Amino acid sequence: MLVRGWRPLLEIAPRLEVACFEVSKEEALRVAIRFGQAAREAVDEAQDEAMPETEAVTMLGRCSLALIASAAARARDAHSTEFALDGLEAMSCAGVGTVAYVDMFLASLWCRLSREAAVHQVLPREPQQHQEPRHVRRLLPMTLALGLRLATSLRALGVNELGEVLPSQAGHLDLAAASRTVTLAAKHALLVASSRSELTEQQETLISFLDRLSTPPATLSQSQRLQKK
Repeated sequence: MLVRGWRPLLEIAPRLEVACFEVSKEEALRVAIRFGQAAREAVDEAQDEAMPETEAVTMLGRCSLALIASAAARARDAHSTEFALDGLEAMSCAGVGTVAYVDMFLASLWCRLSREAAVHQVLPREPQQHQEPRHVRRLLPMTLALGLRLATSLRALGVNELGEVLPSQAGHLDLAAASRTVTLAAKHALLVASSRSELTEQQETLISFLDRLSTPPATLSQSQRLQKK
């Protein structure tokens, strides 16, 4: 959107929030980012002028979240694996989101990789140093580029401390089973690249991050209790 400043957006925010499904899912993400940024601009201006946050911030944030929600609801209709990552990155840029929408975007990616595996009739993988879990083998193998982008976008959600997106346990999102499978696939792609010395030191840290995300909450809690003992 080419509108400058956040004040002009207040006029269309309520209408756009109601009509969020009338724009394409791709456009919804782009506009959500602009409204999320506008909400932050309004907060910054209020702080500079020593004024309390106004209803404007709430209106802009609600509109941004509604657009994210509309895109997440239609994510399974996407024609590529890129859209799910676009959605995760949009939440980070907009500064709004919930774990539910993270799950919806990751579930759409799971569906996409499952369908492509069936279409391409993926053959059994050759034995490797890092063996994939059985349920990950049902997906189309994830490329290193896709795995890195997925891991980076998920970590950005935590680093930016977005509203309801962050879990109570640092570094761990309470994800659904399909979402955890996708993070496992990304972790495997990075492990294979690491065994070939294709990752930088900073990228290596993403492996342990994905390991935490792919671990069921109950298992993680039990592991933490054992470590404390």
